[in-house]
Amino acid sequence: MRRRARAMRCLPRGRVWMACLLAGALLPGLASAEVAVATKPFMWKASAGSATVYMLGSMHIARTNLYPLAASIEAAFASSESVVFEVPMDPKSQFEALKKMTAAAVLPEDETLADHLPKDVLKTLDAYLAEAGMDVGTLYRLRPWYVAIAITLQAAQEAGFNPMWGIDAHFLRKLGTRATSGLETIDEQVGMLAGLTAEQQRSFLETTLKDAGQAGAQIAAIADIWSMGDADALDVLLRESLEGNEEFQDIYDAMITDRNYRMADKIEALLETESTYFVIVGASHLVGAEGILEILRKKNHEVVQQ
Repeated sequence: MRRRARAMRCLPRGRVWMACLLAGALLPGLASAEVAVATKPFMWKASAGSATVYMLGSMHIARTNLYPLAASIEAAFASSESVVFEVPMDPKSQFEALKKMTAAAVLPEDETLADHLPKDVLKTLDAYLAEAGMDVGTLYRLRPWYVAIAITLQAAQEAGFNPMWGIDAHFLRKLGTRATSGLETIDEQVGMLAGLTAEQQRSFLETTLKDAGQAGAQIAAIADIWSMGDADALDVLLRESLEGNEEFQDIYDAMITDRNYRMADKIEALLETESTYFVIVGASHLVGAEGILEILRKKNHEVVQQ
């Protein structure tokens, strides 16, 4: 049986994919989405020879009511010798990530946001920042893509979502002595954002400002889908969010699709070893015809939801 997901009604499509990046996942109103009654969590398993890879779709930012996680998720983690995040999460790597992200986000000394955005967008931005109580001086020194992320993150936190309750943070706290690595390098992830064109960054920020008030509702809807383990519903949500918004396709490809293929290659390499891995990757990267799960299946790997 399937039930209608009430939380999915009338969400603006403009930034659903961005909410997916933050939730697990960074386009105008969704009529509805069908969500299956939960039978299995948002986790899949692939095996080859002596190797086993568990792939858990992550909510990078969540509320406390996401916990406790399903017993099968915790059991898969307990049985794994190595944990693989999207990027390395050890303290040294995270320090380097912060430095590189800051360097990529900050504008040259003789530039501000006013040099990169049209007057109408600046006017909307100023009004939003004043109402939200955000630091105008600091944000005007940053590139549009970073400002869009900062606005979304603050709006989500005001709705009760926090990175400290995300799936990644949960398992990072439980890591113990397990080996850990990343599917991407810090340079790849920073480069993906810094590589957006000026027009893409403007469009990214403009749409963010239009839908900022819906960030909490969007992420809550994604959390409902995640809790149901419904990959098809998340795929529908992402595809519908892009309909009629062709200008976002290139941004979506850079942030989601292109990375899916690279990360699938890394997971396939893990299947050539003799170990058990627990891979934590944004939920939006797993689903759809060009999601990691289908990419692996097309390479003749059996991928089974757990």
